[in-house]
Amino acid sequence: MTQSHTITKIGLVVIRERRLLVVRKDGSPWYILPGGRPEPNENDTMTLEREITEELSARLDVTSVSFIGTFSDRAANEPDSIVEIRLYNGEIQGLLLPANEIVEYRWLDPADALLREQLAPSIANQILPYLLTANLL
Repeated sequence: MTQSHTITKIGLVVIRERRLLVVRKDGSPWYILPGGRPEPNENDTMTLEREITEELSARLDVTSVSFIGTFSDRAANEPDSIVEIRLYNGEIQGLLLPANEIVEYRWLDPADALLREQLAPSIANQILPYLLTANLL
């Protein structure tokens, strides 16, 4: 029996016109939220700033960032792992250009059932239901 371990990530919810920004890594079928793992000596906002620049060639508006909560579920891209996401709401500025491991971004309409099937478990099971219940989407 394999033992799971927990991965900590910092995620960003960006909503425009009641659509949620999701991204997809190279080689993965799953859409995830922008963000990533914190590096040593980074706070959550610093992690988001770095990741948004690295992943989408855009800039995080740090004045717009607010903490939503912490969500946990199966990790999409790492078998036998749990992801714990410290989730923030915020805005990004600039033209979105996927970079590094990110190959695609989409604006998720919650009514798009096909796209919803491709969401990482943490988004499908925890985050999207929360956002819908909070009437953010």
